[in-house]
Amino acid sequence: TRMMAEGHEIGLHSWTHAHPTTLSPRKMQAHIRHAFDTLADMTGTRPRFFRPPYGLWCASMQEACAALE
Repeated sequence: TRMMAEGHEIGLHSWTHAHPTTLSPRKMQAHIRHAFDTLADMTGTRPRFFRPPYGLWCASMQEACAALE
């Protein structure tokens, strides 16, 4: 992608930008996994950074990100 070619780090955000309080832990993990897999497939590299939607961290996000390693 252009951003990678310009030397930018591609980070993970979420798939639909859903507010964390509206998703079950399982759904949150699925959204993060889907975004991660899509970015990895598109760029050929695994995203190393995650910025949570609305800047809100929750336990299910931490667990989902940890499972990606």
